[in-house]
Amino acid sequence: MRELPEDVREHYLRSFAATTQTVDPTDVWFAYYDETDAAIWADFLSRRVEPALQAFLAQPPAYFGHRPSSLESR
Repeated sequence: MRELPEDVREHYLRSFAATTQTVDPTDVWFAYYDETDAAIWADFLSRRVEPALQAFLAQPPAYFGHRPSSLESR
């Protein structure tokens, strides 16, 4: 944060300011109303991140149609 220009830093920090603005329930950025919403999201992540990471590590996605051979991944 200290490395950012002051105007950029202020803009970024304003993103975390409390608001009374309502959010569309289909908002993909998961706006939190209160600690209960944050706890629900944290619970979801705690159950989903590890299996997703293991699946990714077991078979990384192809980049530009290329999958490394077993020799390249060593």
